[in-house]
Amino acid sequence: MVLGKVLNIWSNRPRLSYMFWFCLLLVYVFTILAVAAILNADFEKFAMQGPVAQQAAFKLSTLRLGVILIALISFPILLFKSLDYLYKFLVGITAWAIVMYIDDHLLLYKVVEYPNVGAVNFTFASRPFGIMAMLWMCFEVNFRQNSSSELI
Repeated sequence: MVLGKVLNIWSNRPRLSYMFWFCLLLVYVFTILAVAAILNADFEKFAMQGPVAQQAAFKLSTLRLGVILIALISFPILLFKSLDYLYKFLVGITAWAIVMYIDDHLLLYKVVEYPNVGAVNFTFASRPFGIMAMLWMCFEVNFRQNSSSELI
């Protein structure tokens, strides 16, 4: 019964390219690594023992964690419900990710201290690839959304 519902949902999925599904997988992997880096116990110890800049990094990361978790939960629901709402949500989340990336490079890296841990370093290094994957997903959903409405 459950397997039948899962197969029904999968058969009614939006017809998107393999590149979209690869980008979705890539974004989810990067996001889960970012969540793991934020929830790392060493990160909490590092942030709470240090000066104000380290505590600011901890507070900023926990605020970002809330947005990331909402996006992780909302995206699959919108993907299987409506491409129109998915496109609007995806554009908003992509814009937020770009703004956070620019804000980090222009302002916060000089002020806020992050722990020098492999997961944190990898997360910071992989952010441009995640943003490019999100931009690709925005373009594809936009074109699929417009092409499907023209066919009706």
